[in-house]
Amino acid sequence: MKSGKSIQAEYITTSVARSSGSDLKFDGWYAQGSYFLTGENRHYEKGVFRGIKPNHRVGDGGFGAWQLALRYSTIDLNDKDINGGEMHNLTVGLNWKPIEAIRVSANYVKVLRVDGGPQDGIKPDIFQVRFQWEFDRPLKNIADNLKSLSN
Repeated sequence: MKSGKSIQAEYITTSVARSSGSDLKFDGWYAQGSYFLTGENRHYEKGVFRGIKPNHRVGDGGFGAWQLALRYSTIDLNDKDINGGEMHNLTVGLNWKPIEAIRVSANYVKVLRVDGGPQDGIKPDIFQVRFQWEFDRPLKNIADNLKSLSN
């Protein structure tokens, strides 16, 4: 049996070329870990993560796939004459996939620190909920299927 654990990190940098003045650079990164309470796995194949398939779907006598996640992230929007601020936050998330094509996510984000910028010193708490319908058929296939129905 494979582990339902996952660790992931990403770094982003953006360069902005300005016609007047010097160019700018902004960057940020995050690191996160997650664990499937119900034993599923994130499948990675040929450079692509595949969708999660619940071991026991809702409707087939199961509870779907449940995943806990923890993320630390930071972004720095300060450079030269731009004071956009620097932010650090911590996110705790819960994802539920009742069936393969549906995901419901709830995240609590605690902003740990904001230095500089228009929001200097604030530390808001954020609660996010998202409902997502996933499909992995290319849009061309969907359009072709719709076209064949109208013929």
